[in-house]
Amino acid sequence: MRNTVFADRSFTGVLRAGITAIALGALSACGGGGGGNNPTQVNGTAKSVINGQIQASRDFIVNNLETGEQVADGTTDSTGQYEFEFLGTNLVMVVVFPPEQDTGEPRTSGLVFLSESTNTKDLEDFTDIACVAGSQAVGDNSITAQQLSAQRIANLEAAAQQYLASNVVDFTNTDSFNAAVAAVRQSTNDGANAPS
Repeated sequence: MRNTVFADRSFTGVLRAGITAIALGALSACGGGGGGNNPTQVNGTAKSVINGQIQASRDFIVNNLETGEQVADGTTDSTGQYEFEFLGTNLVMVVVFPPEQDTGEPRTSGLVFLSESTNTKDLEDFTDIACVAGSQAVGDNSITAQQLSAQRIANLEAAAQQYLASNVVDFTNTDSFNAAVAAVRQSTNDGANAPS
């Protein structure tokens, strides 16, 4: 595994703004995690936010949304699969595949609520929108990291899917992407409700 540099400054700014606990720009188990000495496993497939194609050999970083610490990194395999282990449960994690410098492929990201011994999370367009929506909500103190539960994440992701079903989002355009994030936050009251 190797460390990566997260180069998407617009996303970095979103998550850093007003948050002392988040640093996605470069994203310890917090005391309330619980999970003992048994590691929680997280795995899934990284897909392009542009065309849904698998993202093979992409570097990724994993961050604890509450503490802002990077807790893992790695590279996807030839089938776009990623995996990592973490000690602790009930922690909201952010898994980020930084932008591909050579191809211009945008970032893919997602929120993972560690609730089981094994968690599967595929990362794609709607998880990316929901990830930024949830992270923004924590970043501007609308909610706390502890409030970003599995249900809130599910609500944000459902709203992102709903938005994508009726709108074209240009993931390379800040205004287009931010409009999607704002709509998802508003329609779910920062994930508190199912999308309206």
